[in-house]
Amino acid sequence: MPGCRSANPRAADATGSAELPGNRTRAWLGVRMFAVSRPRHRWRWGAWQENLRQDLAFVRSWVDTGPVDVFLVGGLGLAVRNGSFHRNHGDIDLAVFTHDLPAFSRHVAACGYDWAQPVAGLALTPWHRLDLARVVESPQAASALRLTRRTDSRVQRTPRRADFMDVMLLEERPAGIALLGYSAVVPREDFFPPTGVAGCRRLWLPNPQYKRHLPARWPRQRRDLRVAALA
Repeated sequence: MPGCRSANPRAADATGSAELPGNRTRAWLGVRMFAVSRPRHRWRWGAWQENLRQDLAFVRSWVDTGPVDVFLVGGLGLAVRNGSFHRNHGDIDLAVFTHDLPAFSRHVAACGYDWAQPVAGLALTPWHRLDLARVVESPQAASALRLTRRTDSRVQRTPRRADFMDVMLLEERPAGIALLGYSAVVPREDFFPPTGVAGCRRLWLPNPQYKRHLPARWPRQRRDLRVAALA
């Protein structure tokens, strides 16, 4: 995807600049909202591992055309480092440094994504969930952030994890690497050196020791740590 032009041709005007996604959002008290209906991706049925690999390949393709380094974090990042999937991961978690945010934001906009902040989530069935989010014009450093694929619908239905991804912002400080949104500062030696994701020059895996500094609230997170020998 050279130049990573918007995947939605209707989202660009004659100058090639992406339009704001007002046509897919409903304004409420000045806030533009939208919903995403997606699979829960928790069941290990059928070709679930191949499905994970396809989503990762899609992320690698657009990250690699970008101008900044991006980190694959979360449980999926640990699984990629281990070289195997012991569970069907529901989300793709990325991280970028705040000093790279302007260039990264321009790149993801050209790739057909918008910044959003989660508002609420609901499991509709054992197999599907509905997420409500609001569009943000510029990401806020300390807030939960998501990248969502730009569409013309107020309710986006997607089977692909790469259409609705979590993004954590990182900030370099004298004490180490601050993981904004977690109120955690990781010593540099527990975040670096990173390992490159195979076949990609811009996607990296941080030192897995950083996970020791984050809460593991859910059983699946604690299981990920045990598999990675971090607990």
